[in-house]
Parts: sequence; C-alpha cells; structure tokens
Amino acid sequence: MKGFFLSLFRKLNSRKASRGFGLVETVIAMVVIGVVTASALSIVLSANVTYAKEKQKQEAQYTVDAALECFKFSDDYGEDSQFANAMSLYNIIRSDDELFTYTYDASFQHHIYRYTRHGYSVEIRITEAAEGGRDYFRAAIIDPETNGEKWSLEYYKGGLAT
Repeated sequence: MKGFFLSLFRKLNSRKASRGFGLVETVIAMVVIGVVTASALSIVLSANVTYAKEKQKQEAQYTVDAALECFKFSDDYGEDSQFANAMSLYNIIRSDDELFTYTYDASFQHHIYRYTRHGYSVEIRITEAAEGGRDYFRAAIIDPETNGEKWSLEYYKGGLAT
C-alpha cells in the first residue's frame, strides 16, 4: 500500500502545476468587466438626466404654487400691480428679467405672464371676472423644446376650479 501512495505522489509532482491565469481567461474577464461597467455607466447617466428633468419640473411647480399664493391675496393683476409686486417681492418672477414677458389681452381680459428659467417655461393667465364674479387663475408649465403643456393648475378666487 505504501508503494501505491508513493507512486501517486510522484505522478502529482511530475505534472507542471499551472500558476495564475492564462491569456484567454484574462481577456474574457476584462471583457466581462467592460460590459458590466458600460451598462452601469449608462444606468447612472440615464438616472442623472431623469433627475435633472424632475428637478426642473419641481422648480416650475414651486413657481406656480408661489404665484398662486400671490394671486389669492392680490386685488389687481396688471404689469405694475399688487400681484406683480408680490411676485417680485418674493423673487418669483422679476419684471426686469429678460426671460419675463407680460401681455394683456383686452378682448378676454387676460393678464398673461410668461417666464422661462432653467429649462422650463411657466405661463400664468389671470382673468378678471365681471362685477360679482370670481377671478380666475390658470398656470401651465410648458416644455420649451416641444412647446407642449406638461402640467397645469386652475383656481378660482375662493376655491379650486371645478
């Protein structure tokens, strides 16, 4: 029996033991690492773009919410009015900003404020009601690339629009 173990030990020692990885294994491992890294990078970049767009939309919604609060406590809505002054006071929309426009549509009695900042546009339309009626506020966030409406809010003085 002793001879059997001795011959087995000699056979094992006579073989050249491979040390480390060969060239094929190394190349395959590097390709796998490259594929995993590329897919992870694409996921991170996609998440970054999505985050930036959501941040812009959130800032636009904050602008609209703040403008609505100014509307609730204002009695006039013209270019140099309580509403415009409140918007400037709270640094929501500044009339000296070149990305800000104000127009008045006399036929429909619309005060239209448009503002573009950080990749979004906000359009605020305020309609003055006839005597005894309720003033109307409508704000929309507009995508400047497609000029399509992304989000809107309607409000009548005294409550939400129905």
